[in-house]
Amino acid sequence: MEKENPRFYQFGEFKVDTRRRTLSKENQSVAISAKNFDLLLELVKNEGRILSHDELLDSVWEGTFVEQSNLKKGISALRQILGETPESSNYIKTIPRKGYAFVSPVHSFDEQNQNLISQISATEIIIEEEVIEVDDTEISVQPVKKLAGRTKNKSISLIPVLAGIILLVLAGLTIWYFLSSPKQTQFSELKLDKLKPQRLITNGEVIEATLSGDGKFFVYALQENDNKQSLWLRRIGAMNAINLVPSTNFDIRSITVSPDNDSVFYGVTVENSKDVLFQVPILGGSSKKILDDVTSSPTFTANGKKLGFLRDNPNIGRSLIIYNLETNQEEGEVYQVKGDNHGIISPRLSPDGKQFVFITSEKNSEGRIWFLNSISSNGGKPHPIITPRKGKIYDFRWLADGSGIVMAADLNDSRQSQLWKINVNNGEIQRLTNDLLDYINVNLSNDGKSILTVQEERKADLWKANFAKPTEMEQITKNINLPNRFDISPNGEIIAENIENAVQTITLINPNVSDSQQFLTQPSADRAPSFSPDGNFIYYVSRLSGSDQIWRVEANGRNPKQLTDGTTFVFYPRISPDGQTLYFERYSDTAWQLVKIPKDGGEATPISDDAVNYYDFSPDGKFLAYQFLDKQSKKWKIRLRNVSDNSIVKDFDINSNALIRFTPDGKSFLYNVSDMFRDGGDLWLQALEGGASKIFIKMNNEKIYWANFSKDGKTLYFTRGKTTSSAVLMSLETPK
Repeated sequence: MEKENPRFYQFGEFKVDTRRRTLSKENQSVAISAKNFDLLLELVKNEGRILSHDELLDSVWEGTFVEQSNLKKGISALRQILGETPESSNYIKTIPRKGYAFVSPVHSFDEQNQNLISQISATEIIIEEEVIEVDDTEISVQPVKKLAGRTKNKSISLIPVLAGIILLVLAGLTIWYFLSSPKQTQFSELKLDKLKPQRLITNGEVIEATLSGDGKFFVYALQENDNKQSLWLRRIGAMNAINLVPSTNFDIRSITVSPDNDSVFYGVTVENSKDVLFQVPILGGSSKKILDDVTSSPTFTANGKKLGFLRDNPNIGRSLIIYNLETNQEEGEVYQVKGDNHGIISPRLSPDGKQFVFITSEKNSEGRIWFLNSISSNGGKPHPIITPRKGKIYDFRWLADGSGIVMAADLNDSRQSQLWKINVNNGEIQRLTNDLLDYINVNLSNDGKSILTVQEERKADLWKANFAKPTEMEQITKNINLPNRFDISPNGEIIAENIENAVQTITLINPNVSDSQQFLTQPSADRAPSFSPDGNFIYYVSRLSGSDQIWRVEANGRNPKQLTDGTTFVFYPRISPDGQTLYFERYSDTAWQLVKIPKDGGEATPISDDAVNYYDFSPDGKFLAYQFLDKQSKKWKIRLRNVSDNSIVKDFDINSNALIRFTPDGKSFLYNVSDMFRDGGDLWLQALEGGASKIFIKMNNEKIYWANFSKDGKTLYFTRGKTTSSAVLMSLETPK
């Protein structure tokens, strides 16, 4: 008889391991995301039974905010993984208007692997080690003790003696068990299946949010319609909010509640890119400036009398500094990195005040890796808490009892950030969320029972407009998430970034029939595609070789070729209009630069030492326009250069931080004004000869993320949608 919860499920050439949470085919590992594994397991466990859409959503996505389209995407991904199509359903069959059924025969089985530790007379004690699987890494946790009895009746006269021995053994084991059993910690209590999410702010305009230590209120910054920001406080469960900082033209960031819950600290980037830390009373009042040149959020000692922060100095590097709030003086430098400021990011002081932990990112032969480093609060040499890996770490916080850390990170290197917990004693990592959303920050209550985070999601569809009459718009795609860059071939096909089932790849779209299909058979976080001028090749960024590199592939998807092999970030490759030179953006320690190489690869040559964001070529290939950071004014502007001799033609005092696109006649360019850096917004038109710019397409409730012209110049295609960010409270459910 098979066990109720077997470890293995076998069907066809595939085997599911429920303990390791892996899928294999003929003993070869098959890549599968965590959520797709849950969906497959639910189908396999219910072999032959029709599971309705609602039933699958409730069981697989329980407690998360998802739409029914996520189920459809998950089924599609599983079919691709299993090598089938809806027309040849060897495994998963769609039952119209009812749901899905797993139709392949399934065999379930288990392996008994108990470790006999010792045998004492009539009693056998067995200790099994429980193993938790996290991203293919086995992590051992505390043993689970089991006591099994076995009686031996060699002689009736030995029964009293044996009984006495057994009682003594049991008493000793009982004392040992309670003394050696691990105490409940905030780390051990915090579990994925116990967290209940609740959206606190749902208007989609939350920039950043933080939770008070007592868990009774939260503070958040809002993006307003007039490109201004404001700071607010609200009690958990209440609807009314207190305005702490009125609307301002400056960016509000690094929000932190003081340990005594009496005030709020926040950072503001003021004129000339100067970073200033302010303090405001918890119930409102006048803000007081605390410090200049503060690059990070402040991190406090337990008594709130001192704080640590980061400061950037162009001539030195990045320093971790201690500041005394009682004496209003800096007490000295704890740690410093030179060159790449990624060496120390977001330092957090431990609850006992003995160590700082901070995010570190380094470059190696495979690209950029991320990890958490720990250093004594008195200084010294840092050492890693978790193994360096390629997935980015966005934010983290200590649990108040010091038993662990909760972080927002893309540990699977899938460009999707989830919440995780880390045991600081052994580096053990476990998931706290498992959905299709992005979590961009973390805040914790002192009791460890509440997590406040900001969830972010961008959705956009493809539209087109008559360039001569831009108000005449038509939607082309629906329910295809096209959040970023795309390009148009001479024959009118569109190649676009696409996020499907939490996997980023590129999609080929025929705008005339609104049809789309995945372009590459092996998606590997592919993005920023562009056509060669003749339409014969597509250039894009991919992690196919293990790190972000620029690749070229024929327009039919054949013969991919890697063109770069650097160790830093690369982005947005484009071939010059003459088809001879490949341009792309490259990260150089602290800023993005625009560089060029021969079309078939080679040594990169910087266009200038400017910090560059977006760029475009004029239709005739004579001019190059790009956004750059003016070193004197510390403001972003647009620069126009001659391609032939690289000379500067003109600078425009325009802060375009999302898009630059020449018009088909080459006399003007479109640019995008965003509420936040690298986000979408309205389209504006600026003539090269100068004069005031004017609005070209006004977006009220949505944003334009990217735009491109058809080859005849008559039609403007653009992606249009929303980036929503919501404050979400995740609380531990109270045991019933």
